Order: sequence, then C-alpha cells, then structure tokens
Amino acid sequence: MLASMLAACGGSGSSAEAPAAAASSAKSEAPAAAASSAKSEAPAAEASSAAAEAEGEINYLEELLKLDDGLSLSGIQSAHQEDRSGVYKALDKIEKKDDVTLAFAGASLGAEFFVSWEKTLVREAEDRGWTLLESNAQFDMELQNNQIDAFIQQGVDCIILNAIRLDAQIDRIQAAVDAGIPVIVAGPSDGRDPETPVVTVVVAGANIQGYYAGEYAAEKMYDADNPLKVGFCTAFLSDASSCSRCCGFVSGWIAKAAEINGTPFENRYAATIEGLRIWKEVKDKGKYDASDEWSINFVGYGQGEGTDASAGQVATSDLLTAHSDMDLLVIEVDQMASGAISEIEQHSLVPGEDIKLICCSDGTEAICEMIKDGLVMGSTLNVPEFYTFGIFTALDAMFTDEAVDFDINNLTLNEYNPTEMITEENIDDYYYPGCMFGTAHVSFDFYDVPGWNAANNS
Repeated sequence: MLASMLAACGGSGSSAEAPAAAASSAKSEAPAAAASSAKSEAPAAEASSAAAEAEGEINYLEELLKLDDGLSLSGIQSAHQEDRSGVYKALDKIEKKDDVTLAFAGASLGAEFFVSWEKTLVREAEDRGWTLLESNAQFDMELQNNQIDAFIQQGVDCIILNAIRLDAQIDRIQAAVDAGIPVIVAGPSDGRDPETPVVTVVVAGANIQGYYAGEYAAEKMYDADNPLKVGFCTAFLSDASSCSRCCGFVSGWIAKAAEINGTPFENRYAATIEGLRIWKEVKDKGKYDASDEWSINFVGYGQGEGTDASAGQVATSDLLTAHSDMDLLVIEVDQMASGAISEIEQHSLVPGEDIKLICCSDGTEAICEMIKDGLVMGSTLNVPEFYTFGIFTALDAMFTDEAVDFDINNLTLNEYNPTEMITEENIDDYYYPGCMFGTAHVSFDFYDVPGWNAANNS
C-alpha cells in the first residue's frame, strides 16, 4: 500500500547503511541509487553501551546524552530504548475498518516543505478511501491547541499532530488519548520522555543534518592559518530543530577539522560533545571565537521567527549590518535562502563569492538549482514523503489487516527520517526538474523497541 508513496518524485531511495534489526522493523522500499559521493546515515547508534563497556572504551554517546539541554541534540538518542508497551496510547479503542477519519493538526503551510508534505498526506488518505480533516495553526500554539480540542470533540479516529512545541503540548495529547483517540506526532522536534502517550514521533534528525553540512563546509573551506568568520541564519532558537541544526554544524566542522589535522575524534558523538559546548556559548553569548581551536570564528546569529524567504531576509539583515565581512552564512532551512541572498545583494555583496552559503535542510528543487548555479554550497535532504511514510506505516498497522513485523504498541518514541548531503559534486544524482524536493537515495528504517535494541546490540 505504501509502495506508491516512495516511488513518487522526490521520495525514492535505496537501502541505507545500517545494522539490520531483528524481525521488528519496517523499511521503505525504493530503487537503487546511482553512484554518488552522498553521505547518509541511519538513525541507529554507532555503538551500544554493552559493546563499549566490553571493550573498556568511553561510550561517547551516553556521555553526550548526559549533557543534553533538550534543544541541541534532536536526532540523537540512546542505543538502548526502554519498553513502551505499558504506556497507554488509546490503541485499544481502535478497530480495523475502511471508513477511517484522520485529523491533521498542521503547524503551518507557509513554506513549500509544509505544502508538499500536506499533499502527500492527502494523497495517501485518498488512496485508502479515508477522510482527512485539516487545520493550520500558522505557528500559533494556542490556536493549535484549540484545533486539537475541536478534533477531539469531533471524535476523529486518530490525530496527526505537527506539534509546534511538543514538550508544551503533552496535556492536549493526553486529553485526546483520554478521549480514546491515538496521537501520532510528526516533527519538528523529537520526544524526550518515553512515557509520552503517543504512538510515535516521526521526526527529522536535525543534529545530523547540521553535522553533515558542517563536515562538508570544513572539507571545502577549512584552513588552519586563515580562520573563517561564520554566522547563522536561523528560524527559532527556542526550537529544538533550529538549535540542533546549528549545534550539528559546529560539531561537523570541528570533526572534519580534527580529521584534516590528523587528530580525529573517536566518533561523531565525541566531536558533538565539543560542538555542544561551543554552540551553547554561541547561543548564550551571541558569539564564540574558536579561531585558535578550530580555525573558525562564530560571529553571531539572526532569528527570522519563521522558515520562509522573508524570515531569511530578517535573520540575515542584522548579521550583515554587524558582520559584512563574514566568510560563510549557515542557513538553517532552504526556504530561508532566497531571502538571505536578497539581503546579501542589498549590501552590494555577491552571494556564493563574497559570502559563501550552505543550508542544513531540506534539499528543495529551488536549492538544488542554487547549488547547480554556484550560489549555495549544499544542503541536506528532509523529504516530506518520509514523514508520510512513517505516519501511514503506523496507521496501516492500526486500522488495516496488513501484516507488519513490528509491535505497534511498542514503537520507539522517535522514528528518525534519514538524510543525505547534496553538494555541487553530486547534485546531478538528486536534482530532477519538476521535483519539489531532491530525490532520496536512502531508505527509512522504522523500528519498534526490540528492533532498535537488536539493531544496536543493546
């Protein structure tokens, strides 16, 4: 039933490099990718606690998680997950049936990511003959909470919540569950408490998106003798996705810098421990000069309070006023790039030449064209179809007789979408005119708790 979803333009892929889970995970199916220099990573942790302890090594993943501030590490979770089958999710209230009524409580339709995602949700619901009710909160959490309450009153079968702030909306999720309505959350932030009464949270691993962008930027621009001045063009620094992408960029940069210097970190988690320290300084004090450490000077950030072009222009304006000599601007999401470019040009600077640009997400058609034109160095994929795949993988297990090899009542709290780095070197493998997003070459592994733990030998 889901085959059509990832066969669509912008949503195909091949198997990712990942440990195989025991018979308790679902994988998206996709055609084999063309050979490219793309980097992709499955969400499974690189090393389990048990393996690290057996070898007497430091478990950098667990050490990193001890430093988690709840904002900067979205997409990074322990190699061992606790059983969630005892968390009540109202799954006992559902029944197998053909006339399912879903409710999509959207955060926004103000950027092409949300528009494309909404279309895939509509398509999959229509393919099944199901009803999909929709609301748009326009990033207003109070409005979204009222919309959730309205869906509860309507007695829908399941709520798909594109939570504006998941941690602050647990009471509305609990209200839905208490009314016998299961809730599936989808982005932008991952869940932090395994007792959260949701079926699962389908989310992008924002930290690894930024990490790949940082690695690539350092690969192309690192010079031990000539530190770069770098600024961040972000959406909301109160949001975990924004902070995680920025923290990931810092971590990826220093990881690649250390590798170039011949003193590599043990793994990406070890590098992220250092990156998190630096990012917290940048976030709290507005800047951090790491010239002596990593040949990079983080001069500041701008917040756009949104994810569209106008937000990109707002976020870039203040930065350029104070730091027109920046070497590199890190743009959180693609949709902000055109606004950032417009602002750079208004300062009589040439984007891609006077100031290099790199994006941390989403791999849109527009950004692919900018990469081909030399305006932007690269971006990472955040394919809307992957969110839809995760959501409907769970929904089909709930409402249809389709056989699955996972326990719907014991999914991991977070199901992380995979990502890949799109660059000037591999752009032809991703860019297809007419596709709103670059075509993925990696699969989505969908885990229950036993499957995750088996995949990580934990």
